[in-house]
Amino acid sequence: MKYKGIGDFSSAGKLIVPIYASPANFPAAASSAASFAFADDTNEIFYSDGATWVSLTPVTGAYI
Repeated sequence: MKYKGIGDFSSAGKLIVPIYASPANFPAAASSAASFAFADDTNEIFYSDGATWVSLTPVTGAYI
């Protein structure tokens, strides 16, 4: 499995995100809350809420 690191590569404090070909390849049960995964085919980062995978892709026109 490939991984993508986010953060400071000079320290051990970086976030490691597993890369999958598509969301269909993610583990069926998002059993670990606060896990992240990256989908290569859609260029999306997903977050696990402990029950399902939630896309973190921004919605056009949305403001935080």
